[in-house]
Parts: sequence; C-alpha cells; structure tokens
Amino acid sequence: MALAIPDNRIATLYRHYANALMALYDENEAKALARLVFDELLGISSAYLLAEPNHLLTESEILTVHFAFKDLLKGKPIQYITGKAYFRGLVLHVEEGVLIPRPETEELVGIIIDDFKHKEGAQILDVGTGSGCIPISLAMEIKNAKLYATDIMDHALGVAKENAEKYRCNIQFLKNNILEQACWHALPGNIEALVSNPPYVLESEKRDMHRNVVDFEPPEALFVTDEDPLIFYRAIARAAQTILIPGGKLYFEINEKLGKETAHLLKEAGYNDVMIMNDLRGKQRFIKAILP
Repeated sequence: MALAIPDNRIATLYRHYANALMALYDENEAKALARLVFDELLGISSAYLLAEPNHLLTESEILTVHFAFKDLLKGKPIQYITGKAYFRGLVLHVEEGVLIPRPETEELVGIIIDDFKHKEGAQILDVGTGSGCIPISLAMEIKNAKLYATDIMDHALGVAKENAEKYRCNIQFLKNNILEQACWHALPGNIEALVSNPPYVLESEKRDMHRNVVDFEPPEALFVTDEDPLIFYRAIARAAQTILIPGGKLYFEINEKLGKETAHLLKEAGYNDVMIMNDLRGKQRFIKAILP
C-alpha cells in the first residue's frame, strides 16, 4: 500500500485508511479497526478524532499508523499489531504464535467462576493455556485458587508467564504434551477442576474462516483433522481421570457441530452429569462433566 495521502490531518488519515480496510471488512468493522489503531498506537481516542479533526500528525506518527494499516490490509489481526488482547477486563500481551483469546472463552471462564466462587483454595488445571487468559482470570476471581497451566509450546508459555506476572498471579506453568500418555505423570494431582479450550476447528472448516485467522494464528492451537476431530478431548478426558479428585469437574470449549459426539465420548469414558451448554449466540459451545 503506497503512502499516498493528501495531508497529515487525523481526519484525513482516518478516512483514508478506513476506506482502504473496507476491501477486507464491512464498513462498521473497518471503521472500528481504524479507530483502534489511532487509539492503541498513538493514544488518539475516538472522541479526540471527532473533536479535533484538523490535528496534524508528525511524520513519525504517520509512519506508525501507515505500517500498522499495511499489516491490517495483509490480514494480520489487530491484536498482533497492538500486542494487546482484552479478556474479562484484563489487558493481555499476545504476539504471533500465541492464540488470540475469544469472547466464547470468556463465557467458559464465567461458568467455572460461577461453580467455584464460594469455594476457597480450589485446585484448577488449564490444559493448552496459550496466552494464559483462563488461569489468570480464574486466579483473579476465585479466592486463593491454586492454578496450574500447561502448553506444548515454549513460546506460548513465555507469553502466559509474562501475563501472569503482570497481574501478580501465582500460577504454576508446565510444558506438557497431553496427547502423550507418558507425559501425564508430570501433571499435578488432587485437581478439582480441569479446563481446556483445545484445538477443535476441522481442517475442512478453514475455507469458511477469515484469512486473519488462517494465515496468522497458530494452526496447532486451532485445527484438527476431520478424521479424528476429538483427539484432544479423548486424551484430556483420559488424563483427567488420573488427576481429578472424585467429584472433580471437567470443562471444555467445543466445536458447535460436535456437541453430541463430545458428550458421548465423555459418557463412554465414565463421566457423569455430562451437560452441553450454549454460548450467548445460541451455539453448543461448552461441555461440563463430573468424575464419579
């Protein structure tokens, strides 16, 4: 994208880049992204944009927003450009190679908090922690909870630790491959709740997804084969049987198309009270089960 703008007023640049983004996004989303770039990278709020449209940007500021919009037009997610993702009131650091937290996962965390908000000192394990959004939120909202979190990627664990340190959360992070049964012995025991948002998007669903997800977010955190889409759920359910206390709870975020299949897997594995729950859009998105 050539740097071709008639002047350096913020109103001019905002219109220029918002219009350019409409090639990839609808009008409302394009404008929202443009406002976010000015706000996050230059500290220029939407209110200031409206109140001071003739404010002149410096050459350095123009270059900052130009390269940000250049990345956006390639499909790069705004969270990777600003380095920030918002999750249940938290501002988490994210970067390429780490999955961007989703609103649905905020709902999953809310379900767990509702179940444990009156229980002090609960021991909870998050499998596949990514940015650390789940255990950090739980640590902030469940009194004296003891949190553990695993991931297979060193890069993700580094980002999760950084986020936990920012919010002064005492979380024990472990590198672990849940698909390898030989690794289960390293998981903590006496766990009261195990939560996971594992890869569940089918490879065949890629064609329906936006390029900013497919081209930029870590595929190992998103996709599973159509031939064995429940591979992570099967492994985690089996591993959980070795570390959950009797009556311990298992929480999953799931593929909306595979709710019945995931519930059947958990029932066959011996779990009780298997419950499928909808997200705010009415999609089957979560499952809760209890170990006898």
